[in-house]
Amino acid sequence: MSIAIAIIGLDGIVLATDKRVTISNQVGMLKYRDIGSKLLMLSKRDRSLAGLAGVSNNRGLQDWILEAYRYRHLSDEDTNLDTFESMVQDFARFIVSEISQNISSMPERFIRRERFDLDFMLVGYNATDRAQIYRLDSDTSFTPDLKYDYWVSGWPMVAEYWMQKLWSHLFGQSGNIRPKASIESLKKLAVMLILETHKYTEAVGETIEMMTVMAGNAIQTIDSGEIDAIKTDIVAITDEREVLRKLGI
Repeated sequence: MSIAIAIIGLDGIVLATDKRVTISNQVGMLKYRDIGSKLLMLSKRDRSLAGLAGVSNNRGLQDWILEAYRYRHLSDEDTNLDTFESMVQDFARFIVSEISQNISSMPERFIRRERFDLDFMLVGYNATDRAQIYRLDSDTSFTPDLKYDYWVSGWPMVAEYWMQKLWSHLFGQSGNIRPKASIESLKKLAVMLILETHKYTEAVGETIEMMTVMAGNAIQTIDSGEIDAIKTDIVAITDEREVLRKLGI
């Protein structure tokens, strides 16, 4: 298992994951390696459409589906995918079709589990420049589930605990929910949530990748140097007041 976090802020969306993958040897012993890239920018004709993160108990199957989608549906010949919303719907249809109709063509090592869990998050701005997070997972037959604030996939318990504690500072009071934190603050928060989760489980790693999505679906990948600087800054966080101070909220 792994972790992926998306949070909507006042001026953009932060999407972050760890890079840990689980490797099982022939006798069933697990090894962890921080080598997996789980973030992807979906674009078409030099235009960004969405940021995507995937968390799965079958990494091979997940990657196979993503590569097939990029190759078949984001080609220059496809003129129907020019908005974030159209891409979300198309990706949902593609996953269902690929699994139900073409699973027999997938390499055997990708489908050897009796049951696989696939969990994707797509983030972007709709036609009215409203920030949105969509979750598509195997438990709901990949029906797009819209989130207006945040979502945590994979190993969510620790991150959910902190998000609930910080809720009013990030999104205001119930009945008047709107993003309040800057994208710079949310970069720090995403790193903190992943590192805190790592303390409780080896399945989540300390090596992090991150991207931001701003209005117009302008997507930027955050380099490792900036992420390392954030790690250094937040390493001593112990309580809610300290978190808020470090985040600048």
